[in-house]
Amino acid sequence: MSQGRPGDHPITDVLFHNASYFTPEIRALIKEVYDLSHKHFKVFNDINIDADSSEVIHQKLLALKKKFESGEGWS
Repeated sequence: MSQGRPGDHPITDVLFHNASYFTPEIRALIKEVYDLSHKHFKVFNDINIDADSSEVIHQKLLALKKKFESGEGWS
């Protein structure tokens, strides 16, 4: 996943093009998790943007945030 152009991927659109595909809380979590992961896109690999509901995306992002904040990171 590269920074790319607007429309290439919803995650990069939120991170680099201020897209509003998701709720403000989900957008904030995407940015926070990205920063906590030291800006690695692969942290989002388990999130299926096309199939996961907003609630599932939200829960996965919260779990990722908790994992990085606790120091577990990439384990």
